[in-house]
Amino acid sequence: MTAEQVKKNYDLYGPNILFPKKADSEIWKFLTHLLMGLNLLLWICGVISVVTFFMQLATAGAGDGVDFDNVKIFCHGKFG
Repeated sequence: MTAEQVKKNYDLYGPNILFPKKADSEIWKFLTHLLMGLNLLLWICGVISVVTFFMQLATAGAGDGVDFDNVKIFCHGKFG
């Protein structure tokens, strides 16, 4: 290529460089690590546990006892 062709192509297409990939935000990195693999399974199990507890609480009659064992285990680990 001649210097004139190089100048023309440079003006037309710009410099011959590769741009680096845009960095992911810290929030996105945190959320992807929070919801990956085993963590996602633990979140799903925790949500199912809470939902089933409230379903049991809502369907229990006045004389029926509600099983608070799972709540006691959770609270004992955090506060006891």
